[in-house]
Formats: sequence, C-alpha cells, structure tokens
Amino acid sequence: MEIGLETIRLFMNIALVIVGTIALWVYWLQEYHKKKEAATMIVLQIKELWSEINRINNFKEFETNINLLYFYEHKALILTDYWNQYKHLFVRKMDVDDYQEINNFYKYIWEMDIQRGIIQDLIENTFFQMKNIIAGVEQAYLSKQLSEQKSAESIILQLKYKQEVLQKILDYTGTKADYVPQQAMLSFIKVHERCLKINPINSNGYAYLKKKM
Repeated sequence: MEIGLETIRLFMNIALVIVGTIALWVYWLQEYHKKKEAATMIVLQIKELWSEINRINNFKEFETNINLLYFYEHKALILTDYWNQYKHLFVRKMDVDDYQEINNFYKYIWEMDIQRGIIQDLIENTFFQMKNIIAGVEQAYLSKQLSEQKSAESIILQLKYKQEVLQKILDYTGTKADYVPQQAMLSFIKVHERCLKINPINSNGYAYLKKKM
C-alpha cells in the first residue's frame, strides 16, 4: 500500500512539472508573438511617419515657411501611438540611447501634430471668414444694382466678373501664410528639423526592432 502511494505521489509530481513546463512554454510563446507583432507595428509606423516627414520638404518654400497647401491636404500625422503602447516590451533589452532616440522621434511627431492642428484651425477659420465677406460684398453689390434698376443681364455679367476677382483674391490668400501666427509655423518647422536629424530609419533602435519582427 505504501509503495502504491509513493508511486501516485511521484506521478503527481511529474504531472505538475509537465503542466508547469507547458504553461511556461505557452506563456513564452504568447510573449514572443506579442513582441513580434508589436515590433512589426512600430517599425511600419516609423517607416510611414519618416516618409511623411520627408514629404513635408516638398512644401517647404524657405526656412521660415511651409506652403499652406500641405495643411489643407493633410490631417493628423499620427492617430495611434504604437511605440507608447508597446515600448515597455523592449525597454529592458534596448540600449538606453537607442530607446531615447525612438522616444524623442515620437515626441517630436506629437509636437508637430499639435502645431499642425493649430495652423489648420487658423486656415479654416480664415477661409470661412473670407467666404462670408465675399458673400456679403456680392449681396451688397446686387442690392445696389437692383435699386438703380439696371438690366438683369448687366447685373449678372458684372456680378460674375466681381465673383471671379474675389475668387482670385481668395485663392491667392489661401496659399499664403500671412494670417498664420509666425510662432506656430516656426515651431512646426523647428520640430520638423529635429525629426530629420534623428533619422530613425538608420538608428540602432530601429534595427533592433526590425530583428524582433
């Protein structure tokens, strides 16, 4: 009877070891795939952000100004920060300087996005204000012509001409940065230059993350 109990205990201990080993293996496998997936998302996002950072150069007119068409055409630079979500998975293994470099790149991206939002809001507000002014001018002109009892054909032709002139003014001012506070534009350009200096694609941190994919 005693031999039987010892045998049962032995098998139970072996079973516990096997179950524990399997549990550890499953946990390790899950963590491996989690890190692999996280590294992939971060690398792809850095690549996409870096491409956008370089594309801004196409809209740079001189050192202190970026053509406002860029802000018309583009929305947020970043919506989901994968680095902020998953950096805790890599912080222990990455070199401190490499980690900080990637961290700074994302920090600058967010700073650029804040300035981009400020500039875009100013553009949109100014654009709608100008449209309202134009509409007011047209309405006043039409009322004046009607009060002077001019022919409908004459009014339409003159109104069309005035609309074309006003639209040219709107199109012209729509690409100028005169009504955008210089501080917002300079801040955007300054942070953009910082991003270019980091060049995350060639960093050791980026290379490390690629190996984890």
